Amino acid sequence: MTEADKIAAVTACFNEFNNMKTTSEKTGISYNDVRKYVKFERLPQVLKDMKTDGKIMLNTALETADLMALESSDIGNIPEEEIRSCAINLKSLSTKQKKRVKEIHHEKPQAPIPDIIEDVRTKRQTTVNVTTEVTTNTYSRMEAYKDRKQIGSIPLAASELIEEGLERDEVENAAYSQR
Repeated sequence: MTEADKIAAVTACFNEFNNMKTTSEKTGISYNDVRKYVKFERLPQVLKDMKTDGKIMLNTALETADLMALESSDIGNIPEEEIRSCAINLKSLSTKQKKRVKEIHHEKPQAPIPDIIEDVRTKRQTTVNVTTEVTTNTYSRMEAYKDRKQIGSIPLAASELIEEGLERDEVENAAYSQR
């Protein structure tokens, strides 16, 4: 099967069972493959609406659903406003901050997700603004990076690129120091 055929087939099965775990069990397809192939359809309606209205990108909707353990259209007893708030706040975080939210949630599963996001987001407020000039080629590459990673803005993309570069530099320096 082509990749498009796999997506269509697994999505059709998901639509029948409306749950990733059940789809995996009934079809014999691994849970991770179901997650890989079923994207928009597995979102709860509140996140679908936000995506359709252009308030968030698909990646943010999926991250929100994953963080809140929403694997089907059923949101249980989670208020829609809490889901909306989490999605909007996640949208404004860098990839590194999102990773930190996931780590904290894994370490403290009982902590309210909105509080975790707020704590991580607030730490970002102690940043320093840096203004710089880049060539049009560099700016175009930053835009492409922003789009590919589904980051909300060029400044967030630039910040993420700088953080990644500095982390790589630290690893290289540590390796160099051990020689």
